[in-house]
Amino acid sequence: MKRNLFKKKLYLIITFLFFIVLFLFFIKQMKQNKVKTELVLNGTLENYVDTNCLVLRDETLVETPNGEIINFMLEEGEKLECGKIIAHVYESENDKVFINKIKKLDENISNLENLQNMCEKTFGKKEYVSKIICTTLCEIKLNSLENDYSNFKENHKKVLDALSIKNELLNKNEDLSEKIMNLKKERESLEKSLKNKNIKKIIYNSPGYIAFSTDGFENILQLEKLKNLTPKTVNDLLNSEPNKINNKAKIVKSANWYIVCNVPIDKLEKIEAENDVELSSFGSISEKIPSKIIYINKNPNKDNLASLVLKCNYMNKEVLNFRKGNIRIVFKKYSGLKFRKSALHKKIVKKTEKDPNSNENSVNKAIFGVYVLDEKDKNKKLFKEIEPLFSDDEYVICKNNEEQGNNAESILRQYDEVIV
Repeated sequence: MKRNLFKKKLYLIITFLFFIVLFLFFIKQMKQNKVKTELVLNGTLENYVDTNCLVLRDETLVETPNGEIINFMLEEGEKLECGKIIAHVYESENDKVFINKIKKLDENISNLENLQNMCEKTFGKKEYVSKIICTTLCEIKLNSLENDYSNFKENHKKVLDALSIKNELLNKNEDLSEKIMNLKKERESLEKSLKNKNIKKIIYNSPGYIAFSTDGFENILQLEKLKNLTPKTVNDLLNSEPNKINNKAKIVKSANWYIVCNVPIDKLEKIEAENDVELSSFGSISEKIPSKIIYINKNPNKDNLASLVLKCNYMNKEVLNFRKGNIRIVFKKYSGLKFRKSALHKKIVKKTEKDPNSNENSVNKAIFGVYVLDEKDKNKKLFKEIEPLFSDDEYVICKNNEEQGNNAESILRQYDEVIV
């Protein structure tokens, strides 16, 4: 009896000890599992800055007579040809209405004559017009998928004109020659009513681009003086409000235009004049605009700012109308292994280096690296030295030595688990 009792007590003691050991094991595992890790992946970081800017161009205001009606003959952003009529100036609003009617008639006559010529070479008027509509709509769809809207207005007009012509062909079935002749007669009648009117022409004899927004900043600063801009001058320009002007249009003489802005000096480390940069955010413009730094002024100042002058030659209607606003300048893109900045550590280690006389010396050297979990034993951590390329507030990009053919176990690899 006593022997059975002893066995029961021994069994209870062994069971109790077993559960204590098991409990301590789980506690240890929980502590080890508290180590937070993330995978190292290939990635890219941008060295960029967001800032306010002012756009300067070589601009000439179009002088318009006071008290008279001006009618521009070009679309905004259209490239000028030497000797081309920019606008007509009329004594009354009726004259402007007549000229616009003549312009519209000229477009209709041209469209019908082109259609007539094509129809003679193809299988039928209605089928040919349908083909134009289908082809143009497909082009609009493909361009929209690529975020390319540069030809949208032209294609939109082409579809509307074709639909209008198709409607006439379906409803009236009239001969195109008769339609063209009637439009020409209407045009002649309008021209006769304007024969004795004093209609002036505005002609520009140099190449350029026309814009219909004026703001008083035109030629506020001579382009030759851009080299000497200081952060204070740039700040004064950004805060200035020029006098209002009455001119309704201006000519931008060149496709080259300039951005002036201030950026923190520490953002310009290793950045020099003539470096190519990219504008990834330019007001409401979605396109990425290539640019080049032409001047940097790093003169010391209390705000630790440097003035930048960028040169661009990308031109469209939105660019022509942009004067002040927010931009993002991407100085450089860095690609390599990407991990969280909290994983980065700095160590002082002893390294052997050779002096100019080929003598080996032991020196203290600062290195950067990360701790990773050992692939064979997740309870162990290894320190791997890295070569940082760039870091922002959250992530680090380092050189991928594996891509260079280095297969040593000590190098950091993609999919390593770094301790963060």
